[in-house]
Amino acid sequence: MLKKKYIAYQCARCFSTDEPRLAWFCGSGQVFDDCFLCKRCFSECFNKQTQQQKEEWGFYAEKQTTK
Repeated sequence: MLKKKYIAYQCARCFSTDEPRLAWFCGSGQVFDDCFLCKRCFSECFNKQTQQQKEEWGFYAEKQTTK
């Protein structure tokens, strides 16, 4: 029989539980890799990446081609 596993619905960086959504951040070489982050923390971690790392994300690559 399978047991249910519950995860805490909070940001791994700022521990905020007030956010309506969390996003999975999968970067390379940062402290908060493979964590659920709120929008503010996700943006900060994403902006710390190099240009090459940013281009690996689908939504960022689309913005670069439409400009």
